Amino acid sequence: MWPDSFKADSNWSFTDWQATQLEQLGAANSLQRRDVVVHQTVRSLDLSPQQQKWQDTWRRLGFNVTTADDLQARRDVLRLVQVLEWPEILRVYDALETSVQRSDVWRYAILWLDGGVYADIDVYAYPPMKSLVYSSEAIIFSESLPVFEWLPHALSVGIGQFARLLGLTDLVRLPQRRNCLMVAPPRHPLMLRTLKLIVAKMHSERNPKQIPEPTRTLELTGPGVFTDALDELLRERDAASLGLTFVSRIDGLHYFCHVAQGSWKKYLDATDQPALKPHEQTLRWCVVLLQTTGLAVYWLRSWRSARKRLWRQRLVQHFSDAQQQVILCVWVWAARSFAWMPVKSRGSDADEGEGTFGSDEKPRRFLPCSFSHQHKLCSLPLQNATGRPPNEGSAGAVAQVAKMHQVDDCTALMRDTWFG
Repeated sequence: MWPDSFKADSNWSFTDWQATQLEQLGAANSLQRRDVVVHQTVRSLDLSPQQQKWQDTWRRLGFNVTTADDLQARRDVLRLVQVLEWPEILRVYDALETSVQRSDVWRYAILWLDGGVYADIDVYAYPPMKSLVYSSEAIIFSESLPVFEWLPHALSVGIGQFARLLGLTDLVRLPQRRNCLMVAPPRHPLMLRTLKLIVAKMHSERNPKQIPEPTRTLELTGPGVFTDALDELLRERDAASLGLTFVSRIDGLHYFCHVAQGSWKKYLDATDQPALKPHEQTLRWCVVLLQTTGLAVYWLRSWRSARKRLWRQRLVQHFSDAQQQVILCVWVWAARSFAWMPVKSRGSDADEGEGTFGSDEKPRRFLPCSFSHQHKLCSLPLQNATGRPPNEGSAGAVAQVAKMHQVDDCTALMRDTWFG
């Protein structure tokens, strides 16, 4: 199949020419939907009861589930080397530091070799997954929010870097594609392109220990390199020619659930229930801080508003009392001034029209009967005249004045005083 020059060359490496030939070969070998296989890998084939329950969700939908341990995974990678005559991938596989990284390489290799569905052991399927797999050729599940699909790429990259700096996310790409769940036919070019990038990254790494985990794994073999491979292919060819179907993070909730359990990420507590990821814990603390700050500001503003209303009510009450007292004082002063004005004498009707103003006779002073005690009233302070302090209200003061002058109505008292 391959030119002799490639086999004779000891420094042979996988070339774009060979990739093109294999893609053309795999185009006619699409995924047979009648016997779709779900590939999974674990350290030990002795599964826990919870892991068996997760696997049963795939079996109940009619999928064949195969589980590979570390030994079987290396056999599959060796089979890939024999098909491609590409020994470099096996050297890279053996040089990887963790079993998680080797598991990433195996999942791309097994999908390129056999096709089907790869799912992490902690991914369980919902019933709609069956119709999705059987109606699509290759499915890409997004891990980031759909908004990053719409934003410009440079802006999404900047937001991702800022969020990682603050510890708000563990995504290494925005947008980012999942490699915990993938669907592809045999010989799909995306899987082969991902393996090529992994080999290139391994050769270009200088100080791998400077990159902390899990970032290094996510970048080297995980969703980071998988997303980069997809972006490269989409720049060369359109999604329709690659047979790709994209499922957003929101839509993916209808098809599967990823518990996110892993030996390299401690996301579960001792009760084996879903727990928060580190960046999710940071986000929750940020949300709690924002809520606490908002409530504190709301309570402070409410308290200050209540105090303002209370002082305003007290001010209005005191102002009302003072206003009534001022009106009473003005009324008493006016009554006293009116009582000392020169007035006509009480005579017969014949005397009407003959005023005393301008006459030589000294005018007589008439004091209305209702103000027989006015000297006593006006010569005393208000609190002494009413018998109560001013802040107890002027209504009582007016009533006291009316009682002192032996009248039932203050209005009648004012009428008798002012109008005689």
